[in-house]
Amino acid sequence: MENHGVLIIKADITQPIVFEQLPEGKTLEFLQGRVGGLIERVPFPVDGVDAYINEEGKFAPFVLETGEIVSGLPVNELATALMHEHGLLFPGDYVAGDMVLVSSDGDGETVGLTGEQGMEITQMLITV
Repeated sequence: MENHGVLIIKADITQPIVFEQLPEGKTLEFLQGRVGGLIERVPFPVDGVDAYINEEGKFAPFVLETGEIVSGLPVNELATALMHEHGLLFPGDYVAGDMVLVSSDGDGETVGLTGEQGMEITQMLITV
């Protein structure tokens, strides 16, 4: 399976979806850095794709541009819509913060997405 990197769906809708290479041997640190804290794996509607979000994203302190501290990371509108469209969230639930999409190999190790997975995710994002 060829590693084509990971996709990051940013909570800030003014930011583009980010593509990055997954560094070898530092997967946990990479995922935690991209979601801004402890990671939680959540189901994703593409076979073989794992989605990671901030485990405490709905409750973690977040500093606004004004300097005000609020409880909870920003709602990730795109990830939330995608998950609702595929029945992976309860009504009224949402994804807080950035979402990182990766794959796994036959041994269960986290790896980058395949080209086919990347294309399928792209098609889903276009239609949301």
